[in-house]
Amino acid sequence: MIFNMEKGQRILRKNPLPPPDYSLPAHPREINVLNYQFPIENEIKLVSAIGGAHINTYEWPAEGKLRGVIIAFHAGASYIGQYGHMAKQYAKIGFTFVGSDNYGYGKSGGIRGAAHPLEKIEQDHRNFISKVKAKFGTAVPYIGWGLSGGVASALLTHVSGLCKFNALVYCAPGCTVHEKLLFVYKQFFKTYKDKPLDPMFPMMTQTDPWLDRYYLRDPYFNPGPMLAGPCCGLQLTITENTQELYEKTDVPVFMTVVENEYVADNEWVLNYCRSFKDKRSFYKTYPGDHYLMFDGAICWTIIEDQCKWLDGIFNEEWAPKL
Repeated sequence: MIFNMEKGQRILRKNPLPPPDYSLPAHPREINVLNYQFPIENEIKLVSAIGGAHINTYEWPAEGKLRGVIIAFHAGASYIGQYGHMAKQYAKIGFTFVGSDNYGYGKSGGIRGAAHPLEKIEQDHRNFISKVKAKFGTAVPYIGWGLSGGVASALLTHVSGLCKFNALVYCAPGCTVHEKLLFVYKQFFKTYKDKPLDPMFPMMTQTDPWLDRYYLRDPYFNPGPMLAGPCCGLQLTITENTQELYEKTDVPVFMTVVENEYVADNEWVLNYCRSFKDKRSFYKTYPGDHYLMFDGAICWTIIEDQCKWLDGIFNEEWAPKL
């Protein structure tokens, strides 16, 4: 099924994807994100700059003394509510984890899966961050955290001065798109600019196709309708304008590199990592594909490494061997 955004109609296509089956038993490696619900939602009230829709906000409070606030930016078709299993671990070492669902995604209101210009998304981020800072103050350290396309949001937020983070954590960056995938985006943008696009395009293939994750069976995950023009246009904008911004990063970075990546250009990412200017920056390659943060055989090790790194950064100690 695909959708007509203007009429709100479902359109039967030649080879429709089967609907998610939420009754399927979890594979032992799956992280069931539905088991990690954020304890606080919508304490920070927010409406979108796009039509005044409700924007869902989340918070997982730090345990004990607050050492910093992690502001998270979600992946393209994802939402912050899927990251509870990670937020819980950061909270254990004293970092509050907050974030908001973009307009049209997760539990936020708006046209499902709609893709809007970056300036509209950034305006919602600006409003959210101002309220986060009003709550926690300006003296506390702030860490930008992004997954996939959310890395671009964290990067742009920092470099633009919207929020000068004290550190950045990047997970499977999707803002340096592989050359072949970028070509597909350009072709789709040209051919199907004003036509509906399958919600899962282009994330159709995975290196572990047998791993039927909850990530893809979460009822809030499916973004619904997307027009090829706005979706591919947004991705092209991100790709063409953020690579050079990496060079302007002036704070320590933890880069999670994916071994079997098919979205980002790993060669470019690794070359960037090797040129880190801050000696406290760190990168590590992990086995898995673009969805590795939801793979129970991999993600707990990654989160543990990130927590150790944050612990070292904000204790003014640095042990490069994790």
